[in-house]
Amino acid sequence: QTTDRDGSTAQSECHDTLQPCSVGTYSVSGIQPCQPCSAGTYQDGTGQKTCKQCKADTYQDASGSTQCKDCPAGQSTQGHAGSDSVDDCVGLCPAGYYSPTGSAPGCTMCKKGYYQDKAGQTSCIDCPGGNTTDGQGSTSLNDCKSYNKCGAGTYNPDTGHTPCTPCAIGYFSSEVGAFQCRRCPGGYSTPDKGSTSRKDCTVAPPTTQPPVMRCQSGTYSTTGNMPCTDCAKDTYQPGVGQKSCIPCPDEQVTDGEGSSYLGDCHAKSEEQKGLTAGTISVIGVIAGIVIIVSLVMLLLFVRHRRANAANPRLVLNENVTASDLGYGSGQSAPRGFMNPMYDDPNNGPTIEMETTHGTMNPSFQTPDEV
Repeated sequence: QTTDRDGSTAQSECHDTLQPCSVGTYSVSGIQPCQPCSAGTYQDGTGQKTCKQCKADTYQDASGSTQCKDCPAGQSTQGHAGSDSVDDCVGLCPAGYYSPTGSAPGCTMCKKGYYQDKAGQTSCIDCPGGNTTDGQGSTSLNDCKSYNKCGAGTYNPDTGHTPCTPCAIGYFSSEVGAFQCRRCPGGYSTPDKGSTSRKDCTVAPPTTQPPVMRCQSGTYSTTGNMPCTDCAKDTYQPGVGQKSCIPCPDEQVTDGEGSSYLGDCHAKSEEQKGLTAGTISVIGVIAGIVIIVSLVMLLLFVRHRRANAANPRLVLNENVTASDLGYGSGQSAPRGFMNPMYDDPNNGPTIEMETTHGTMNPSFQTPDEV
């Protein structure tokens, strides 16, 4: 036997020769007595003073272990170490997808022009050399193909790359990879096809018999030929020479007029949904105000008619003279001459007037009768 220190004073300090901690255990001194490593840790060496944490994408749900267990295929601990349960393993985003953690939920498909050939990734890889893919969710570098983008003055309404079509007369495109050409401002045109700048819009549209030009993508007319009209908002037209535009599917919208392919259609934003509801509310308020004002005006009109029927209006006529009523030069004229013609639907054109001689009715009385 031996002791742990010099100068021991009691037999109880004597013990068997010291042994190192075995695998799966540890102690502060690395020798016995030792204790097992806890779940989420392991120790594959002897005489160790600590245990090791399980690495990311592994776990250990038992104590005293010498190694950790791998997560099931296609699952991950989302970068966390020291996992002590298989429940810490979650599904990875598959190849062609990514998420902020590399794990589900919340995986997003790689965009067109990008790819990802590994599972559990936090981003996608851009195709090199300006190449692109046929669509979204590409899983290999081989999906990146060498497409030549349409040069300035040309376009492709579906892909923006070859094969390309020159911009028609009266249109131009200064962009590379354009999906459509832009129309010259009103009253101007281009001298030829394939114009690359708005500065090319320098000539007036031809006034003599021009060649028939078909409506470009994003436009239409009743004949399919120019002059054409931009497709209305929330519609699109990828074809050339069309007589109508195609509505966006499933209540989707576009950002403006003249959309030329289905990709311009997208779901409404929350702001647009709120704006539509607000517009309907404003229209309702305005309609209510118009109805109220109309009722008030109708009520005032009825009251006015009733007042006129009860109290016929007398209109002063300053041009009436005493002689007009048959008075001679020696007779007194009435103090106030009133025009006897007025609108009295009940009694007709009869009214009494006060004069210096009393009351008279100029429609039936003579000066002698007064």
